[in-house]
Order: sequence, then C-alpha cells, then structure tokens
Amino acid sequence: MKLNKRHGMTAALVVVSGVLVSAKADIVANYTFDHNGTTATYNSTDTDTSTTAADFATGAGFNFTNPTTTGIARTSQTDGLDGGTVENLADAILNNEYFTFTVTADSGTFDLTSISFDYGRWLNGAKDLYLFTSVDGFTDGDQLLKINDFAQSTVNDVPELSAGFDFAAAANAEDYEGLTSVEFRIYFDHRAGSGGGNNVFLDNVVVNAVIPEPATLGLVAVFGGGVLFIRRRFMI
Repeated sequence: MKLNKRHGMTAALVVVSGVLVSAKADIVANYTFDHNGTTATYNSTDTDTSTTAADFATGAGFNFTNPTTTGIARTSQTDGLDGGTVENLADAILNNEYFTFTVTADSGTFDLTSISFDYGRWLNGAKDLYLFTSVDGFTDGDQLLKINDFAQSTVNDVPELSAGFDFAAAANAEDYEGLTSVEFRIYFDHRAGSGGGNNVFLDNVVVNAVIPEPATLGLVAVFGGGVLFIRRRFMI
C-alpha cells in the first residue's frame, strides 16, 4: 500500500503517542497498622518496587499510643490539647500535631493520583482534620482537604469515617506529576471537649500513583528515530 506524506506522518505519530502514555498504576503506600499481638505496626505493606514508603510517623506534638488489640494509628489522650476547644489550625501547625509519611521514587518519577484513609476520634478528641502535602506546603491555607466537626466514633478505636483526595482531578493536577518524593501530613485540631478521651486515630491509609514503565523512555527514543526516518522519507 502506498502512503502519502500526510498518512505516513500520521501513522508514525500514532505509534509514538501510544508509547508516551505507557505507564503502570500502582499502590505506592498502604498502611493497615496490623496488630502483631503486642503493638500496631507502622510500615507500609505496598508491593511497588519503584518507590519506597517510609514508616508512618508523627510530628513532635503527637505520640503514638498503643491500642490493646486494634490495628490503628492512635494518639495518646494528652495530645492535641494546645489548641483547646476552639478551631485553631495555626496552633496545630505550630505545635506539630500531625501524622506523617513520605513516598520516594527509587529511580525515575511518579504521578500522584489519589489518597484515601479512615479516621475517627474518642469523645473529646479533635474534630477537625486537614490534609497537606509537601507539594503545596504546610502552612494555613495550603491544605488540600478540610473536614470540620466530624462525629465521635460509636466504638472507641474503630474508624467509622472515610475521606480522600483525587490528585488527578485537581485543578493543579500537573503539580503532582513527575515527583521524586512527597510528604503527606494529616493534622488534627479543635477538641470536642475538655475532659479525657482525647484520642484521634487513622486506619487504611492508601496512596495510588502512576509510574512510567522503565522501558518506556528507551522505546520513545527508538520510535522517535522512526519518526525522523519516516518524516525524511515522505518529505523527499
């Protein structure tokens, strides 16, 4: 079959565009905090081999308190007292009252697509939650997600609420693409009461991302050369 110049160039560009979008979607962080009989565990159980998710941790203003049998990330009853019973995110930021973890590419980059998690509180625990990333910053106004006045869990240490954020659908989605590392922080603020039972807790923290396949760049180079060849061939 004889191709004209336009058809030849179109065929070449279709091939290359197929290569450019070659990537894999994967879970790059997965924290289930499974209880091992003694304590909850804070390592990520994801199986992605292109990235590393650091152990789940806290800011200096929070401390893990070990649930007796439940696999969750839980603060102690004395944490989160600084802001009192009024909304005061600035104080929570100042006093480092957050959970945190970081995902780092072992090589290459990744594009964030989503994060999801379960959360809850005891009777007088903080009832406002804020999600931040290092892409946007960690100051008041940089938060991607804000949840106000969420309800107390009906059973202590059982997260009954769920939340998440879709990075791919965000207005600035391109800011979450081509990352080599990103830190997540989930702040809590605004205690529901002044008595005991101030714990807040998280579970099932999952981050999804798209990761370029290792062979993709080489294929782009090969097909890029093919485009040049075809272009020269049909320009003659």
